[in-house]
Amino acid sequence: MQIQTTQHNNNFKSGLNKSILADELTVNTKKLQRRIEQKYRVDAYLGNNSGIAVCLKNALTIFNELSKKADAQFFKIDFPSFSVFDDNSLLIGTLKHGFCIPESQLVIKGKKIYKTGSIFQHKIRNLEEWNSCIEDDYAKGIRSSNHFLSETIHEILHSIYLRFIYTKYGYNGFCHYTREKYKTGEIIDGSTILQQLETKSFSKSENDIIQHNIGKYATGNHNQYHEVFAETFTKLICNCLDINTNEIIKNPFCEIKRYPKEFLQILKKVLTV
Repeated sequence: MQIQTTQHNNNFKSGLNKSILADELTVNTKKLQRRIEQKYRVDAYLGNNSGIAVCLKNALTIFNELSKKADAQFFKIDFPSFSVFDDNSLLIGTLKHGFCIPESQLVIKGKKIYKTGSIFQHKIRNLEEWNSCIEDDYAKGIRSSNHFLSETIHEILHSIYLRFIYTKYGYNGFCHYTREKYKTGEIIDGSTILQQLETKSFSKSENDIIQHNIGKYATGNHNQYHEVFAETFTKLICNCLDINTNEIIKNPFCEIKRYPKEFLQILKKVLTV
């Protein structure tokens, strides 16, 4: 998502409230990094970006609760790291949106190799502006949710889909970390499946259904299966959050049935790759 200068949204329609904004002003990012590492075994590099720090803290709490209430294996937190980047810090080009790496690699200038499944999110100026951008994308029918946590949740879900594929098909590549974490694959392993999914896309009629249910963003033809997965479950999770406390109050898996049959057929393809 590209961050633009917009007027602040004081209506707090998407989960952002005075308590969250107060947390943004007072959070100690260094202490939070240590707490996240101790509690979730995730290396967090927040770069003193208090807005993203608050998003990550709340998103991890949500996924931790989901792993207890919904499905421990599906929602478990086991991505190795989460980093904030800016326009000039990447070694892999200029990006304005978050991303998750499918294999260990160098990503940020002057930093170590990041492990498979590591998540990266662009720095933001403040949560009110961030919230306005998300609201705007949702109003235009681009994204599946207008919740201020939706972008962070979306990126965590990319890591979950990556784990889903490697767990199912194994890994035969050269990355020592990934070989240690997942079983040895057959001739067609997880890396092969991921390469195939880079260009595998849905038909025009299927994309019409996708756009109607989870927004235009998931209709792109690059890594579309990943995006459909992430946007689908982002919407489900955000719709299951209490509007005032951002706590999980419903099981997202129980909410899947609210999607129409034709969309569920598409989701089945994503989950049975």
